[in-house]
Amino acid sequence: SFHLFSRMLSLDAVSSNGASIIRFTWIPTIVGNPLYKEYFTFDINKEVSKKLSYFNELPIVDGLNEDVEKLYYKSFSVLKSMIYSPEGMFQRRWSTPDKIPHKDLYLWDSAFHSIAFKYISYDLAKETLLSVLDSQKEDGMIPHRSTPEKGTDITQPPILAWAIMELYKESEDISLLE
Repeated sequence: SFHLFSRMLSLDAVSSNGASIIRFTWIPTIVGNPLYKEYFTFDINKEVSKKLSYFNELPIVDGLNEDVEKLYYKSFSVLKSMIYSPEGMFQRRWSTPDKIPHKDLYLWDSAFHSIAFKYISYDLAKETLLSVLDSQKEDGMIPHRSTPEKGTDITQPPILAWAIMELYKESEDISLLE
């Protein structure tokens, strides 16, 4: 147990049926009198396995030195952190090349993201491409950059068609072409 800003946080480690469980107990206090007690628990092994399962889907590349292998996994880790849930005009998961200073979907980047995502999840790769189409305007124009609320009035070269074809070659999912 330890004190933090006149609050007490205690950590208890418990082993139950082979699982490592940690319970965090948070006791807010005023002049030493506990008002109430909150706690949550989680299974460490389950959470670690869930986080690492993402990397288990990556293709194995033989012959990498240690530094290049770390960079390989770090690249996919960063890519994973750029995935967003559906919001605004985006009806499915979408990706951005950076979260700061802006959180925008870019046509060009989304095409390349989908090619990388195909190594992890075909569904995620497909959603990344289709989310670009969610920003398509009534006249058929696909903005080069979109936020969940609006898109720009300029576009980019037809890289989206190339990315869709690359994903189709991998999956032979005819629905991708429809």
